[in-house]
Amino acid sequence: PGRPVGGWAPALAAVPLILAAAAAAELRALPAPAWGPALSGGSSGQCLALVTLMGLPLLAGALWALSAGASERPALSGALAGLVAGGAAAGVYSLHCTEDSPLFYGVWYVLAILAVAAVGALAGARVLRW
Repeated sequence: PGRPVGGWAPALAAVPLILAAAAAAELRALPAPAWGPALSGGSSGQCLALVTLMGLPLLAGALWALSAGASERPALSGALAGLVAGGAAAGVYSLHCTEDSPLFYGVWYVLAILAVAAVGALAGARVLRW
């Protein structure tokens, strides 16, 4: 507890910047009428639900592992655990997803990951306090 994060902030900030650049490149390449179908795809609701649901057991395991420590900021620790759990779930889901648009996964995968992170923040504030 209390250790500085170190040099991870620039690396973490690079991920959404790369995704935004990929989405911008796709918007430039596609005609405007194709933006909606690229964004919604054919499985946006399924993606959002399944990535979120797949992330919750991973989040529970991460929170259980973190509960053995002493977090100074339990909500932040829970949110970060949720980001990891949601990202892992999105990675597994992406192996079976047929959507390949940066607009699609830039919205639906990110929303699902953020939902797991929000649950992690709420749960972490309760489970990880000491």
